[in-house]
Amino acid sequence: PGVFVKVYTEDPRTLPWVINNEIKPNIKGNADANGVYSTVVTVPGHINKIYVVVDNMLYERVIEIAKSSLYTQTVRPAGFGVMNSKVSYRASVSAAIAYTKVTAALPLSNKLFVLSTYNATSGLPDVVETPDPAVAGLVTRINNALVESHDDYNDPAKASYFASSDQANIHVIDNANVWVTFVSEGAGVNNTVGYFYYPSATPPSDTAHITKRFIVFPNASTNANDGSGVNGRLTNGVKVKLKYQDPNDGTWGDVFPAGTTISWFLTESGWGGSSYDYLFANRQKDQFSIKSFNKNGYPQVVLLFDAVTQKIVLGFEDTALFPFTGGTGLEPSDMDYNDVVFTISANPLTAINTDDLPRIYDPGDTDGDGVPDASDDYPTDPLRAYDNYYPGAATFGSLAFEDNWPSKGDYDFNDLVVDYQIKYVTNAAGNVKDVILLSRVEAVGATYPNGFAWALTANQSNVASITTTYSGPGTLLPGTVFQLDAKGYETGVSASTVVVPFFDNAFTLFGSEVAIPGFVNTIQGNTHYTGVSISKKVTFTSAVSVASLGSFPYNPFIIVNGTRVREVHKVGSLPTSKATGYFNTYDDKSATTKYSASVAYPYPWVLDTPVEFAYPVEDTRNLSNLPSYHVSDAFLHFDAWVQSQGASLTDWYSNT
Repeated sequence: PGVFVKVYTEDPRTLPWVINNEIKPNIKGNADANGVYSTVVTVPGHINKIYVVVDNMLYERVIEIAKSSLYTQTVRPAGFGVMNSKVSYRASVSAAIAYTKVTAALPLSNKLFVLSTYNATSGLPDVVETPDPAVAGLVTRINNALVESHDDYNDPAKASYFASSDQANIHVIDNANVWVTFVSEGAGVNNTVGYFYYPSATPPSDTAHITKRFIVFPNASTNANDGSGVNGRLTNGVKVKLKYQDPNDGTWGDVFPAGTTISWFLTESGWGGSSYDYLFANRQKDQFSIKSFNKNGYPQVVLLFDAVTQKIVLGFEDTALFPFTGGTGLEPSDMDYNDVVFTISANPLTAINTDDLPRIYDPGDTDGDGVPDASDDYPTDPLRAYDNYYPGAATFGSLAFEDNWPSKGDYDFNDLVVDYQIKYVTNAAGNVKDVILLSRVEAVGATYPNGFAWALTANQSNVASITTTYSGPGTLLPGTVFQLDAKGYETGVSASTVVVPFFDNAFTLFGSEVAIPGFVNTIQGNTHYTGVSISKKVTFTSAVSVASLGSFPYNPFIIVNGTRVREVHKVGSLPTSKATGYFNTYDDKSATTKYSASVAYPYPWVLDTPVEFAYPVEDTRNLSNLPSYHVSDAFLHFDAWVQSQGASLTDWYSNT
């Protein structure tokens, strides 16, 4: 429940395990009380797959989904179902055994030990405790505190994580048992994790003075990040009790005496040896919780205290933080400190000094809508949670109209060209509170003064307001074509349709210097005018479901030559109740219930592309042998796409 999900129509990764936060998701939401997330994704014709990011450290980060009409998948935490069949449980404590796996990353040494035998294929320890998985609330707090691909080191809100040079070490102030429990992995390589200890009064001055190091997890990986066929098998809750060897008589036990400090290390790509070295050439392989042991003294480990569960959270950054200068095969550290995450527990907890540990950063839920502030686009507004976009947060689609309907006309689709982006704001339950229709008029290749509007399938009585943003020279709606309600929608149409008019006459958008009638931005060599933007924000009194509004981009249409009953819509769209006549006349073969198109095939009068349309210019050649359909002079696959009724060549707009 509550797991944050993001949907993209482009790959958000810069590396298989690194999310590029500059790429914004199309859709955001969270799993409901049953752990279910469901949404409709409109996929552009030139794209064959979408990408779902499960923004929770227990799960595989990115799921690739091939384009299909229906997709359902059960997503389980990484390593789910592995523990019961793969591990043994043992409470007794025995002597540590020498680490014998020889690799380039971990040379055999009499100072290096492993706590128990382990599976030679997966690296899973053979000796573990009863599983102790981190509960959902703790996972959420860790997820918000150590955000994937977020620079925690330079985040002012997390400055306390790094305030103390000694902050990432465990100080035992009374005799104690100590356990380390795996929570998650956020790395793309198979790391090795362990600890070492020493009298608190006499810490080692450098790595050469570490007496012994003890490997807890030879392969600190889940099976979600299997790189190069090396299968990790850890899952949330794998718990290991740490061991202590008496320096006086060499006996082993599980009690750490007062006055002992426990420190941590991670060996980057420790499991799998040199198979990842091409990525990390010239990097420090070992990262330590003692900052002075690391490259340039940067912190590679964070230690945070969770007051709710009374557990200590241990997070590693596996790539050295030293300034990145680039180079073949090198990648910078993302500084998110979630490459491997554990909890530390003790008996008694009071035997561990937690007073100086920074509390885990929990941004909370200011508006109480159930969405943490860290992922809430509206953290102080309980009615809104997520910004969603079509065709994308940084992408515009285009609508291109042919205004001679019901006649075919010159069929160049530049009579009105409107780039658009739809932003819809959903609440915590995934229902729509606002729809923002951003329209940018790019071209008017017509002599008719055409109007433009958008129809939404929604109840007029549920519209709280319609807000217009426009700074151009024209009067958008002088009242001659569209009659408006006080809230801004058109009156006189069916109460179940909200018509949002944008303008009566496209020419007025560009100022008095444009000849009326005339052409704007469609004749080569003429003055080019910057596109004019108009935004309409529709706010609903009660949020509505995404599906109830219909498919994107809803139902945009034009009014031809000021004649209100002459509406031109996309193929398959419904006219408003004001549209009369014209249907099934001249070249049109539409019924009054939906729009089709011309004689032989369903040729449309409106084109909708999920990218900015490279519309044709006016044909001024005055030749008698012009092709029947001018748009297919510009787009080589247009005719074949139409004749397949949209079944093939769905990227026709990419082939000019």
